[in-house]
Amino acid sequence: MYVTREGELEMKVFISWSKAQSMQYALKTKTLLENLDPQIKAFVSEIDIHGGEDVQKEIIQKIIECDKLVLCFTKENKKSP
Repeated sequence: MYVTREGELEMKVFISWSKAQSMQYALKTKTLLENLDPQIKAFVSEIDIHGGEDVQKEIIQKIIECDKLVLCFTKENKKSP
């Protein structure tokens, strides 16, 4: 858990996905978690990485910083190398 400047606890959640279907699950999971608890800050690369950023560096940094990791895994992912 991370304490914000306002003294509130914040939980950082990294949501991992690969392929179209699991990306949709990741986006829905982010919305669900953040709506359930405003102290949860979920990261999904599809919407939280912006043009010009070093994608690999940003993802590694978010994994290092996260308190929890959620893996969105589907049959489509299972078939992928």
